[in-house]
Amino acid sequence: MASSPLTQPRHHLPDAAGVVALGQATSARIGGKVLGDALRRQLDVLAAESTKRLTAAKTVQRRLECEREKLLHTHYVDAIPLDVLKREQRHISRELRGVDRQMAGLDVEVTEQQALVG
Repeated sequence: MASSPLTQPRHHLPDAAGVVALGQATSARIGGKVLGDALRRQLDVLAAESTKRLTAAKTVQRRLECEREKLLHTHYVDAIPLDVLKREQRHISRELRGVDRQMAGLDVEVTEQQALVG
């Protein structure tokens, strides 16, 4: 006796719950990939912004160090008195400490973002 589709066992056909579970799993994979891609793009943007801020901080640091050197040379040629030199050196040192703290934080931030991006 030949078997017809109606008489074949149903074990090879997925039930409705299986189809729903399969659809959810596929959706989760696709959604996870889309979400992962979006997060990766956002992390790339954040890393680029942090790198840009770090570059700007390094520029300020170089400017302050040049300013400090010029100030010292100006004092050497007796163009400014010692008390002015000391006051300006304190001001530059204070600014450099702030830039150093900012750069340290940005270094950590960039490293963490690069680690997350992979």
